[in-house]
Amino acid sequence: MISRLFSFVLMISGYFAFKYRYRILNNLLSQQTIRRLLIRSSMRMPFVRRQILNNFVFTDRR
Repeated sequence: MISRLFSFVLMISGYFAFKYRYRILNNLLSQQTIRRLLIRSSMRMPFVRRQILNNFVFTDRR
């Protein structure tokens, strides 16, 4: 009984998280600490760092 209730609550919360995903993401990224942590952790990944630095340094300025 508890596992069914837990599954139901999990499905409902997943539905609302999907429905309001951009609002949730905007609220999370509006906090400076979380934004810094996300940027810091993503810049540790070589692929992401290379892509960002290549786009930043080697942009075609017309």
